[in-house]
Amino acid sequence: MNDEYESCSKKVQGMRANVEETRSKQSAIKQGGRVQEALMRQKATGAIKGIYGRLGDLGAIDKKYDVAVSTAVGAGLDRILVDNIDTAAACLNYLKTNDIGRVNMLAHDQTKK
Repeated sequence: MNDEYESCSKKVQGMRANVEETRSKQSAIKQGGRVQEALMRQKATGAIKGIYGRLGDLGAIDKKYDVAVSTAVGAGLDRILVDNIDTAAACLNYLKTNDIGRVNMLAHDQTKK
């Protein structure tokens, strides 16, 4: 009985760890959506000018390359593209002031041409 109990206990611990990991991922996804939504509202109202949008939403990836690009770039597609470093600073300040969340930004004027 003890061996069976130990085996079941280990399985339960593994399952609990999986549940916690899934909850954590879902929370991060939910927060990311909240941040993106807040910034897109700022763009739509004109409160912060120069926001282009989420990098992954600004272009299309051919289906035959989708898995490769998504794997290679990963979370990079969730970055918010803005026109310059001042706009990025305004976005980050807005998010911080309103305690909305965090985001990675990409300033177009800082990219190599």
